[in-house]
Amino acid sequence: LGDILFFLDDQELNDKVILKPQWVSECISRVLRSKHVIENSGILSRADMDELWADLEPAMRNHFLRLMERFDLSYRTMEDREISLVVERLPLNPPPDLEINWDRIKNVHPCHEISIKYQLHSIPAGIPTRFIARSHRFTTHNHWRTGALLADGPEQKHLVLMQAFPHDKYIQLTARGPNPYNFFVLLRDGLDLTLSRFPGLKIIRLIACPGHGGQPCSHEFNYMHLQKAINKDPPVLEIQCPVSLEMVSVSEMLFGLHRDVMDEVMSRLDTMQAASDKPFNEFITLVQREFTKNFAREQSKPESHCPNYFSLRPVSTGDWDRDFGGKIELHLYCQAPGCWHPAEEGGRYIIDSPRDWLMQMKIYIQSLAALFKYVSHLAGPWTCMNATEYKNLVESDKELMQRMGSILSTIEETCEYGLTDFLITKLESERSPGTAFRTLRQLLRKIDPDQHWGGLTKVLTPEGHYLWLCKYHAAKYD
Repeated sequence: LGDILFFLDDQELNDKVILKPQWVSECISRVLRSKHVIENSGILSRADMDELWADLEPAMRNHFLRLMERFDLSYRTMEDREISLVVERLPLNPPPDLEINWDRIKNVHPCHEISIKYQLHSIPAGIPTRFIARSHRFTTHNHWRTGALLADGPEQKHLVLMQAFPHDKYIQLTARGPNPYNFFVLLRDGLDLTLSRFPGLKIIRLIACPGHGGQPCSHEFNYMHLQKAINKDPPVLEIQCPVSLEMVSVSEMLFGLHRDVMDEVMSRLDTMQAASDKPFNEFITLVQREFTKNFAREQSKPESHCPNYFSLRPVSTGDWDRDFGGKIELHLYCQAPGCWHPAEEGGRYIIDSPRDWLMQMKIYIQSLAALFKYVSHLAGPWTCMNATEYKNLVESDKELMQRMGSILSTIEETCEYGLTDFLITKLESERSPGTAFRTLRQLLRKIDPDQHWGGLTKVLTPEGHYLWLCKYHAAKYD
């Protein structure tokens, strides 16, 4: 109700309950009104904090800084954690060399582009800047009050340009690069999460026509209409462009953006894996992230609170038998998108009588097994094993999980569910992932009462994704 400020889900803020929110507003407004911060293009240094909040204890100054970040009013820079950027004091205009930096990636071949437009009745103050704050870990230092140019890493293989046009009442999000789908979807989720903080906001999402015969087209399709087309039974795979009167592919326009075309994404993954294509890892990350997103609602519930990616191994026979009479080992996995890997700090549990448990978890395990063939075995600082040992373990897990999925598909039911069947149909059925997560949590609480869970901790990313991560990957979100 706004009577107090308390954030249970934030480890940096849940040690204090603030009884007078107005006091927080007054202290934060000192920063927003600061002449020095304004003249310094929104830079808030530690010295500025000490001066503006001289009446606060040092620990409370840090708490207030974290509150500003919680409200997306500021963020600490990646280069110097002692400096924050106050979003509302960003420059009003884009940098003069923005267009040069944005167009430079067109020299990379192939260079694909994907875009979505958010048409609004009005753009409430704060939407662009909150998105900039949420996405700052991708900054290229090209940002202003209504836009930002973002990159997926130091190499800047993929760029995303977000621009808000208040006068024309729309926001454009565009990605460029050899395989921009994963980076684009990640930032689209961040923008969607930002927009969701404004209840009642009327949004029309538009997807650009892919063009005809290599020539661009000015038409924009309503994303909702494309959803209806792909959701029909049977799905409508082509739709007429009203400008050219030619048919265009619905699945091409929704590729990577909608769960109903995830089978096409996985099909492309299989092709890339066979050809050892370089963009393979980008698609792995996209598929794994989309798999995780579908369980966000369940992971926010206390009764479903537990790590939920794991491998299963037979303890004695070295292979599975149809009756599952022997013991099995469950090994928890870190959920870092594109880098699933076994937990290093334990997280290995023996299940004595697994058959009943496996039947309750059947649909979820089959879906998890379908993705395990895309798990990478690249060693890194997240594992203490040598490269050969680590590769052998992960390759064995991939083979065993696929074998497990195949056997489960022949027991009791004859229909084998693919990833799309699970994500679409089973999410709404009685055998929902909520049931599987509660069953898994009950097991883990029994065999690991201290809830150490392989050293994995739950992280809520800036895009609203719940991830159970090892210490190495969790540190990226600190």
